[in-house]
Amino acid sequence: MTVSRREKPDRNLALELVRVTEAAA
Repeated sequence: MTVSRREKPDRNLALELVRVTEAAA
């Protein structure tokens, strides 16, 4: 993952985390 290129990697990471959490639920 290239966070240096993204302006707001935190947002993308949070979105992915939510997706993983939903999948695990």
